[in-house]
Amino acid sequence: MRLELDKKRNKILDAMKGILIILVVLGHIIVDIYAPENYSNNILFKICYSFHMPAFIMISGYLVGKKDVNYIKGKWIKKRFLSLGIPYLIWLLINILVYNQKISLLIYFKQICGGGKIWFLRCLLIADLSVYLSVNISARIIKNISDKLTYSFVIIGGVFISLSFSVIHFIDNTKFSNEASFLPFYFLGFALAVRIKIIETIKKYKEIILDLCCILYPISMVIYQYASENRLIMINRLVGNAPRTLYTIIFLLYTVHCKFIVPILGTGCLYRVLSLKKIQDLTIYNLIAKLGQYTLQIYLLSGFLYFTLLENRIIDSFLSMVTCVMGSILISIIIKTKLPYLNKLLFGR
Repeated sequence: MRLELDKKRNKILDAMKGILIILVVLGHIIVDIYAPENYSNNILFKICYSFHMPAFIMISGYLVGKKDVNYIKGKWIKKRFLSLGIPYLIWLLINILVYNQKISLLIYFKQICGGGKIWFLRCLLIADLSVYLSVNISARIIKNISDKLTYSFVIIGGVFISLSFSVIHFIDNTKFSNEASFLPFYFLGFALAVRIKIIETIKKYKEIILDLCCILYPISMVIYQYASENRLIMINRLVGNAPRTLYTIIFLLYTVHCKFIVPILGTGCLYRVLSLKKIQDLTIYNLIAKLGQYTLQIYLLSGFLYFTLLENRIIDSFLSMVTCVMGSILISIIIKTKLPYLNKLLFGR
């Protein structure tokens, strides 16, 4: 199986996506196979979940921010629905058929709203729709609007959308938890891509900021907790006897630290490492970058390819990593080669 790089693609971002999808698969394997009883305290799990999905959605926002405004005004949202929406609906149905004993329109509708194991596609669709609406509404309100002002409207709209989902989740913590947690990263990625004055000023200090990320990320992980119950235990251990107001403020700051600061630091650290020439000269770098071009396929297929026949957690986990990654790529290549129409339905390509 020969994998060739597309020279037109951003190699660093592809390498990032390659590392991130490995972390996604590894995280799922830790939860389902290696340490199902106590996964939230596993150090590898914490590293995986500290930044992998925020980084993924930040990259998606960045790539959209690089597009021309007129392109977003056109048929872009239709293409996004075809490449994300249809696979989302199909894979939801596949997951229901595989994992649920009963199937009904009600179950399917609940899964559409909930996203199940493939919530990421729904989150991206909502983010893309937010960008599309912000661009087109601003163009209708202001005639001959400049690109910079349009992008500013998108960022403001993104903040409003993110806060709206956060409020809904705060009122009912069973709804839109992923949108509340991850949409801000999409619009942060979008903001980093566009050419507006404040962003251009920040980019002048890019190297310093990325170096700081590499220093601060390991430090930030010392008190990082992924699970909300573990965050509560940590806060009670540190300031359990503090006055209620102070306790609430510290808890909110700690939550922001775990859900937003740590992912940003982790993403910056990964980007910095993968942008080093010594790292890029490694033979494995191209392989990881190519892996980054199959992230959607691995994300959708890997959950069906676990290896649990030997009943040894370490061996089963290792073999599952191999079957999930390589098996997903092999299946997707066969489908793309032999059944191109099915490939478009399942993977939007």
